[in-house]
Amino acid sequence: MKLTSPERLKTFVITQEDVEASRKGRPIDPRKIPQRELSRRIGASHSLIYQLTSGRNRTCTPETAERIAEVLGVDVTVLFDPIEPTATRQNGPRQASNRQVVAA
Repeated sequence: MKLTSPERLKTFVITQEDVEASRKGRPIDPRKIPQRELSRRIGASHSLIYQLTSGRNRTCTPETAERIAEVLGVDVTVLFDPIEPTATRQNGPRQASNRQVVAA
């Protein structure tokens, strides 16, 4: 599934930007969940959550998207769009050529 927007995910997850702002006196929204906590609860790596919130990666499996949405308490369509399957080849699988290579 494809993340609709890293910014939308950031409204639910504590990011480094939130931590830096809190050092300057701005409180972190108590409804947000830390990235490590989210990754632990969905059974995925912390780096996946970081990549999604930073925009470095925008895709994940449908199962992971469902788990993220469930932990955050939202419908999966709030955060993710399904990925359309790529068009299949019209010609079918490639076939080996019958040409013979002649040594010169």
